[in-house]
Amino acid sequence: MSNQTNKIIEVDSASKSVNGLTILSDVTFTSYNSEVLTIIGENGSGKTTLLGILLDDFKLSNGSVSYFPNKKKFFNNLGVVYDNQVIYPFLKVKELIKYFCAIRKVDYTLIEPKIELFSLSSIEDRMIKNLSAGEKQKLSILLSKIHNPQFLIYDEPFSSIDPLIRAEIWNAVNTENTSVILTTHNWEFAEEISDRIILLHKGKMLCPASSPENIYNKLPSKQKVVISKNVFSNHNFNVLKKLRFYTHKDTVHIFNVDDSFLQELSKITYNFSVLDVQLKDVYYYLLPCGNTQNSVE
Repeated sequence: MSNQTNKIIEVDSASKSVNGLTILSDVTFTSYNSEVLTIIGENGSGKTTLLGILLDDFKLSNGSVSYFPNKKKFFNNLGVVYDNQVIYPFLKVKELIKYFCAIRKVDYTLIEPKIELFSLSSIEDRMIKNLSAGEKQKLSILLSKIHNPQFLIYDEPFSSIDPLIRAEIWNAVNTENTSVILTTHNWEFAEEISDRIILLHKGKMLCPASSPENIYNKLPSKQKVVISKNVFSNHNFNVLKKLRFYTHKDTVHIFNVDDSFLQELSKITYNFSVLDVQLKDVYYYLLPCGNTQNSVE
């Protein structure tokens, strides 16, 4: 778990606009030592841009980013994996690993166990241009860890990696005293590994960075009823005023349901589900137009 006595990065009211288009707006959070901080959101939410700002690849339009103990020491002790990372296509896997070892002044023999762990030993003599997307991702993660950095910033690092090996690679990456900031489309994985999570939508944070448990507390209940939008719109439920819900595509997700509501609903349709809530439920419930009460648009 995180040690929130030592700051690593502090982001204050970060905003980014390009040609009049707002990509990030008033993003504020702090990353702490030995913490896994995960940024999740739909495509186009600004996740990659936010990481680019942390990596000093993009300049802010407004706001600030501070590094601790200072910017130079932070970047000297940093490992990075970009989404769709470009690596030398005409080198062999072993050649590239040895090249990075030489740059980082690391003994290659110390990296060989990780090559085996990452399931890269069988492809050491293959050219990088011939690797699959998952193999390239595993190689990128290995290269980011060669110098045993304290800080890691990863953009979608596990999207093409077999889930059977993902846990082993994550355990090799998330070593003691390592601080990680990453993005992922795998919400279940984010919930499993994260000390805190940032929910990002159209460049804005839906709530302060929080633990998964605290994020779930944003919902009215731990279970929900899912019905079709047509059923919900076409019937006048007597208990409608008690409902908290959000709409998503053709479905309505209703919280704080009780036996009286379920009995009334059963008179209308049996085509509904009672489910445990998930992280995505919090996301959609907190959207500016998602926390809808007593109306369906």
